[in-house]
Amino acid sequence: MSISSTRFRWMTVGALACLMVPAAALSATPSTPAAGSSTSEIAKKPGISDYLGLNYFTFFDGPGLGTEFTKSPSALGRPSDDGWSLWTNLSVKGKISSNLGVDLQLRLQQILTNDLQFRYQGARLGTSGTLLRLERPGYKLVWSGALNSDIPGAGQMNTERKLIVNPGLFSNVVVRPNGSRFSLFALVAPRVWFYSDADAMDRQSLQAGFAAGQKPQAAISMQPSINYDLSEKTVVRTG
Repeated sequence: MSISSTRFRWMTVGALACLMVPAAALSATPSTPAAGSSTSEIAKKPGISDYLGLNYFTFFDGPGLGTEFTKSPSALGRPSDDGWSLWTNLSVKGKISSNLGVDLQLRLQQILTNDLQFRYQGARLGTSGTLLRLERPGYKLVWSGALNSDIPGAGQMNTERKLIVNPGLFSNVVVRPNGSRFSLFALVAPRVWFYSDADAMDRQSLQAGFAAGQKPQAAISMQPSINYDLSEKTVVRTG
């Protein structure tokens, strides 16, 4: 790949627990345990965060070295879309149990250069939780993620591509040696796509030089990295 067709990409990840509590509930909470209640019983009372959660992934996509600032090259080296962009996946999760939830993921695109644009690129519906947990002498493995699919007819790109359904998995695997600050982390994301029209294309792909029908059919993505825990909440990742 020539240097003019390189791309620059980074990702931010976040998670927000819904800690909103009605004011009436706060005012009704006694400062000391009520008669007949223990402090442990009060501490176990469920809150909104036990049933509802939010998390997001933000991908930045833009030009690489030797490329004009206003051009974001595709895999063919041609400009795709209208410049630098952010792709944000915002998920709302309703918890069914401690290990299972129902997820609605909103897919939002923001174009940052040239004309500022905000695009709704669809929504995915699925279920998430821990898929596999193994503890062996010397290490522990945890595989968790979401099994989901885009909702037909939602979003600009999916509508123009005539998408029917695209079941897949967005997950992560963590392998941690016992007693170590190091761990192996990998994003694992297999997916298949089904369309009502094999030749239908979205405008961004056509602008980037792709021909009719050159759209995703099946993919297996794996992105490994090595983590080092600086603290319980701070991790250094390379990969």
